[in-house]
Amino acid sequence: ANAGIGGDDGLYTGSSNSINNILKTNILGVTNILMPFIPLMKKQNSGTLVCISSVASYVPLPFHGGYASSKIAIRMIFDSWRPTLQRHKIKTISICPGFIDTPIIKGPAKNLPMKSANQAALRFIDVINKGKYTYVYPWYYKLLIIIIRIIPESIYNIIIKKMFHR
Repeated sequence: ANAGIGGDDGLYTGSSNSINNILKTNILGVTNILMPFIPLMKKQNSGTLVCISSVASYVPLPFHGGYASSKIAIRMIFDSWRPTLQRHKIKTISICPGFIDTPIIKGPAKNLPMKSANQAALRFIDVINKGKYTYVYPWYYKLLIIIIRIIPESIYNIIIKKMFHR
């Protein structure tokens, strides 16, 4: 299940419409798609649920809190469901891609190194077949996540302000 719209939170508009639309689409889109399948999977005592989260669920980006938090939410939903559903041999897999060359990528992000959608899809099929719980793609985003976790928040904020100043 992948429900993914991005966009600016609309911080300076005085309206929550933009961020609420992102949250509603990205979280409820995934749960609305997957929930109907769970009773059948439980009955057959097997199945695999896959959601597309994002590296953004680990890396806070200015003006995109709605997107990042929606992707944290679905990753956490899967982490929470996993122990319960494993009793019924139902796997839950969260895939957390970084920038993949798809239409959702706009603006300065287009200049970042990206994998093609086909490369990503082939890797994701492999990950699903192996039954990994949470998978970050491509590999170099794992390093970014580690770096962000170990540097002090004040230093991260200085760097990110310089990169995304508006």
